[in-house]
Amino acid sequence: MNRYLYIIAAALLLSGGCRGGQQEAVLGPEDIVEAFFRATASGDMETARTLCDTAAMKVYLDNWTAAWEELEKQDSSALRIAAGILSESSFAVVKTEKDGDRRAVTYTLESEGNTKTRKAVLKKEEGEWRVEEVTDVQ
Repeated sequence: MNRYLYIIAAALLLSGGCRGGQQEAVLGPEDIVEAFFRATASGDMETARTLCDTAAMKVYLDNWTAAWEELEKQDSSALRIAAGILSESSFAVVKTEKDGDRRAVTYTLESEGNTKTRKAVLKKEEGEWRVEEVTDVQ
């Protein structure tokens, strides 16, 4: 369940550079999208909120939280199974497109033989990439 935390920690350690005696980490849009997916997949909405534009993603986050809480009330065992399947999904970036100050990251999620393609749009806020939209790709 904390797998995404290890991804973030590793990315922070590996991508940091020294400037003026301070270590500064730079996560790319692809790293943020994967961390956001892993956070939502595990139900860690607190972390997910730190990785996105919470105003633009409010409905998305609220719907995900409501669905997570409803499933937990109905059948916590099913929730654990679903979370396990989601957390084991493979994540692969298909392409990243630049559009001004935004990036569109198209990625695939594969789990148990099923593949889903999604697209996340990010923008840089205060020097950090934030997810502002996630949509399915047809």
